[in-house]
Amino acid sequence: QSAETFIALGARVVAFEPQKDLHGEIRQVCGNHPRLTIESCGMGSREETRRFYMTEYDQVASLREDWEGIRVGDSVIEISTLDIQIKKHGLPDYCKIDVEGWELEVMQGLSQAIRHISFEYHLSESEIQCALSVLERIGKLGSYHCNMKEASSESFALPGFIPLEEFRERFPHRLGVDPKDGYGDIFCTLDPTVFLIG
Repeated sequence: QSAETFIALGARVVAFEPQKDLHGEIRQVCGNHPRLTIESCGMGSREETRRFYMTEYDQVASLREDWEGIRVGDSVIEISTLDIQIKKHGLPDYCKIDVEGWELEVMQGLSQAIRHISFEYHLSESEIQCALSVLERIGKLGSYHCNMKEASSESFALPGFIPLEEFRERFPHRLGVDPKDGYGDIFCTLDPTVFLIG
């Protein structure tokens, strides 16, 4: 869905999908578009091979053995890093991270600031700590501002972006929002004025 949206907006998209069976689905939605590249690898903190756990719903497959969902199989996949892929494809304007509990490992493979980054959060106690660790890592790369969007919402939860350290100190229960979903996305940007309307 994200690849389709950004292709339609004129962007060049590099998608990382270790489930090769899904490449055909991506091509079916996006067509054989010259601005779409699909890399058959997972992302992490270093180059290696790792076991990848498939579930009955492919969107919650994960590199974490303890991740949610009923497991239906596993395989060994190649892992790359954002730094390596940036050398190959160039620095992106936006990096969307949706890796089912593997967000911190992906961020540990990045050593330079990207203008816009988003990653999925979950509100279980252990996963809140994961989100806070990801924010700490992002904060070391640049002066980011943050907002969040719940899974079922099309709008940001906060009226504007706030400094990352303030967001991190207040996430999730002291941000003045009452999260109804158990997960969503956190958006981090070096340029919060991009999101101002009017």
